Amino acid sequence: MLFLYDLPEWLLGITVVGTVVGLSFASYFAFHRLHRPLFSEDDKMVALTTLGVVATIHSLLLAFLAVSVWEAFGAAETAVVQEANTIGELGRDLAVFDTDEARQARRLLRHYTDKVVTVEWVEMARGSASREVWNDFDRMFLSIGRLSPDTPRRIALLPEIWARTNELLKQRRSRLYTTQSAVPGALWAVVVIGSVLTIAMAFALMPTRLNLMMLFSLALSIGLVFFVIIAMDRPFAGSESISPEPYDLAIENMQRWDTEIAPTSSEDGASAAHRSTSGSGR
Repeated sequence: MLFLYDLPEWLLGITVVGTVVGLSFASYFAFHRLHRPLFSEDDKMVALTTLGVVATIHSLLLAFLAVSVWEAFGAAETAVVQEANTIGELGRDLAVFDTDEARQARRLLRHYTDKVVTVEWVEMARGSASREVWNDFDRMFLSIGRLSPDTPRRIALLPEIWARTNELLKQRRSRLYTTQSAVPGALWAVVVIGSVLTIAMAFALMPTRLNLMMLFSLALSIGLVFFVIIAMDRPFAGSESISPEPYDLAIENMQRWDTEIAPTSSEDGASAAHRSTSGSGR
């Protein structure tokens, strides 16, 4: 159903809800036209009682499915935010480490983050990862492996850098795993069959205005739940997909550090060295 996520949200809603309502009314009128059933009052009472039981069970199943999809969506969003936060922390650690190897690793980290947004986000909408971005991550990982601490401050900082690098790997895997989250086919089959049985119980009612309104309300409510489930079933596809904004913010912060913070730190260091030299001369 990935083609559905290429539709605008309003059109997706009309398509899903309209399909459920249209099939319900088409089946209802076809049943009454072809069979012309004559139900007694007892038959109608039995049908309504059965409808109440089936609808209750089916509504519980739909509620369980909707909550599961919502939790999977939330887990994917959490994975995105956590990875972006770790990128920001690792970028700052590498900036403070302040060696040529650290600056190279930081450039690769920024390049990796940019590729996640521009390349991998499209792949994640289809439930897959990008081999190119994996290679970028591994290059950054190898670059961090070349860091050689030569001062007590850098020796103390290196374990923190490695801890965040490994955490970043774990969070990347968690994010990619959430791209594959989808309602299983067996569960979809159960939900669809339950919806058919629920609506079929209403076929025992004659096509009066009140009964048609009841059938419309029943089909509309089922269609709306289907729309919510489908819209959020793929966390990185469609109009309701998760935004890559946390990664954009991490890139922006790294750029701000390079343009505003790092030059200031270099000037302060040069001024301090100059003052020290001048004091020694006196």
